[in-house]
Amino acid sequence: MSFEAFTNAAPDSLYWYDRLPGDGFSVCAIPQSPSIEHLRDALLATSEPSTADIDLLAAFLLGHERIPADHERWKALTQHLSRCMAAQLTSEGNRPLRMRTQRLHYYIEALIADAPSVQDHQCFVGERNLEAMKPWDYVEHRGCEWWISSGSPNIYCNNGRQLLHWNLGLPTQLDPLPDGRLCAGSIYSNGASIHERGQWVTLNHDQPVPLVFWHNARLYFIDHLGNLWCDEPRQFIARVPCKQVHFARYFEGTIYCLDNSDYGHITSFNVDRMVSVRHAVLPVQVCNDLAIVGQHCYLIDKQQGSVFKFDRNFRFIESRLKFGRGEARLLDPVSIRPHCDRLRVVSWLSNKMTLMHAF
Repeated sequence: MSFEAFTNAAPDSLYWYDRLPGDGFSVCAIPQSPSIEHLRDALLATSEPSTADIDLLAAFLLGHERIPADHERWKALTQHLSRCMAAQLTSEGNRPLRMRTQRLHYYIEALIADAPSVQDHQCFVGERNLEAMKPWDYVEHRGCEWWISSGSPNIYCNNGRQLLHWNLGLPTQLDPLPDGRLCAGSIYSNGASIHERGQWVTLNHDQPVPLVFWHNARLYFIDHLGNLWCDEPRQFIARVPCKQVHFARYFEGTIYCLDNSDYGHITSFNVDRMVSVRHAVLPVQVCNDLAIVGQHCYLIDKQQGSVFKFDRNFRFIESRLKFGRGEARLLDPVSIRPHCDRLRVVSWLSNKMTLMHAF
């Protein structure tokens, strides 16, 4: 691939991040430039990185199999790039800069990621490919497998006899309700969809609705702006103090709101007490999803490809699995679900669902 083709590729997020160092690709005709160490240090030294420098370094690294020495400096750059990427995830953000910083971040992570540890392999149970393009979520509900694809169709149901599918907006998460209904929320298309008795019903709203949930025998939802609503009848309840909500989950009376622009943090909101808490969750940089199992919280980080275990007060305990392709690795994990004594993790970039022991 020529450097011109590399830098001028259409910024389509469905394909932009597909190639990684080690996949057998390289860039030719790269302009003469400083060393990769010089480019690395120049990017580390600025809060407003140059897209030209980002492209140069990314082009050099794509053809590498291993990162040169000084892993600590390269790791520092991945954290710096994550912060920069997250800062652009707002309506005023610079999309080309965001996509370039994210691509370079993935390249460096692919080069510096440690080999899976003994504990990683002991935790890893298996993986399978989902019949989906860039899957967002997976859940078992009422004897059926359900998952979301970024392609068309975008919602699938395997009932054991046939594979059903639908096209419904741009869904990004699935949430079962205790009465047997299933909700498909989104961060991209307005409203949400609810599956009931074989039919999809639209929950109309003038903003995307990531999460629909059942609380105290009433249907609630939270929209992309962080506004909490009761739907029966429609009534505004409260504003959760997030700039935006990309993903959200409901556990035991509390909504956990994940704003990907809020680097190293998530926000919880107790619906009955109307109390919100912004939790510091580093070493997790950008949390895409969480699961609560007993006295522990499991968070996935889209940047580092690992599952991080915390206590219920969000004190970090340990992590498992590594970034990348292959066994005991995750690539942009986007969904985590408890399943018996195990966890299911969906990776957006590899189309895989990984099954692992809860640790």
